[in-house]
Amino acid sequence: MYSFLKQQSHKSLALCQKYCAGYQNCDPVLKLTIIAFLAGYFKQPEKKNVVKVDRIFVPFLCPAMDRLNLKSLFMATSVKKLNPMLRKDQRKLQIVFQYDMPFSRKVFNYTKELRAIDSLVQLKRILHSTCNCENSAFIYQPAGHVITGDLNIIEDKLLRDILCKGTKYRLPKTCAPAVLKSKICQSITALVNSMANRSRIPVHRFMPWYREIERILQSHIRTLIVE
Repeated sequence: MYSFLKQQSHKSLALCQKYCAGYQNCDPVLKLTIIAFLAGYFKQPEKKNVVKVDRIFVPFLCPAMDRLNLKSLFMATSVKKLNPMLRKDQRKLQIVFQYDMPFSRKVFNYTKELRAIDSLVQLKRILHSTCNCENSAFIYQPAGHVITGDLNIIEDKLLRDILCKGTKYRLPKTCAPAVLKSKICQSITALVNSMANRSRIPVHRFMPWYREIERILQSHIRTLIVE
């Protein structure tokens, strides 16, 4: 592609010189501007430095994980010097948390009900059936049915308080320290396998690196328990 553009640039420059030569009063600044533009337009594109990334996917089990500072586990000096890829293809590490389903998707999920409506006749029957919406304080008069964003329609106070927190709210969860460590270690193991496959370094050479991360992780979890 570049060689083709280079050939076209020579033709374009020749046409430009021929055009300008036909006019004795041609502005030399204009000539230089056109030539400079063509030379810049057809130059070989520069290669961009693409940052390569290794991703570790970790389930977000509880809010305490924010205080674990997982990134610091991999940045510790004692960990970095044990990494068998230190002199090979080093990549930036990105920690990706996998969050639980937000509360809104658990409550406002009409998929099952909508799939149960399998015909237009059934849909019309539902729309024209009798209801008690006219007796509700939350009726939307133009439609004749209850259509409202007022959460006071929810009688249960606990449920109403949860919905007031917004559609992206997730129910708080607790997690036993042993489970927390186990899940994080599973994610690190998956990362080790990925790095080993890509670099063709045997998995057992990552084990000292893995065990040092596990040791620091255990220390961080123990600190959380004390807090």
